[in-house]
Amino acid sequence: MTSKDAMTIPVAALARRSLSDPAHVLLLKCAYGHHLVGQRVPGVVDLAATLRLPHEAAEVALAELTSCGVLVRGRDGTYAVRPQRDWRTRVFRPTPGARAVLIRLIAELEAAQSPPGTELLSDRRLAAAYSVHEHDVRWALRLLAMRDVIALPPRRPPTVIRRLPVRRVITNLSGP
Repeated sequence: MTSKDAMTIPVAALARRSLSDPAHVLLLKCAYGHHLVGQRVPGVVDLAATLRLPHEAAEVALAELTSCGVLVRGRDGTYAVRPQRDWRTRVFRPTPGARAVLIRLIAELEAAQSPPGTELLSDRRLAAAYSVHEHDVRWALRLLAMRDVIALPPRRPPTVIRRLPVRRVITNLSGP
């Protein structure tokens, strides 16, 4: 790919492709109203604790969303959410496949009475078990992480944080 080709790719496509899982989860939290426009977003330490991540991963997520125009960094080092019209990335809308995986995962977690700390299968294994694409599994996991049901630590399997009733997760998927 030449530099001319790279310049023709929309910024949104570049940003969407390059965001880490923690950045996607924080993006979803901003888009679905967990963090409102102008509201401060938790700092690195609090974000890392909330998402159950190493501090470095939280720093990367904040930097990625700042570069995409989702967050603005204040002089005091805090971050605030910008209006969606200023964002240079798109927000994911769940596909039918991602919704199906999400519902199935929650049902299985509830049926198994999975306690906090339980590790789930990898994306690839879940996709094979459900006969769906890995992207659908990844987005379902991100939606669960947005609702604080699981943690998505880098280079580790998804881990259950808490149980959440299926109806509460599904009813909040109408989108931003």
